[in-house]
Amino acid sequence: MHDTFLFERIADALGNICEENKIDKVRSLKVIVHIYSHVNQSNLSMHLKDKLPEYIGDWTEVIVKRKDIEELTAVIDTVEGDGREKRNKYIK
Repeated sequence: MHDTFLFERIADALGNICEENKIDKVRSLKVIVHIYSHVNQSNLSMHLKDKLPEYIGDWTEVIVKRKDIEELTAVIDTVEGDGREKRNKYIK
């Protein structure tokens, strides 16, 4: 499958998005891929559950849309999730 690296890049980018935005659980994810990409809702969901189980699970709706974009490219269009409260750290 030519999209192996694309799966990894999506997972890496999503992990960074979750960290930067303090998202604990992703409820909905919408990704745009090339019209001939092998990435689909099922295999992307499985990959993300394996790579990011702290963010992605059975509670996550993964939506894959196809557009005429550059091959081997994905756009993370929307991420909706539950955030964590900002916690203060006390250092003694």
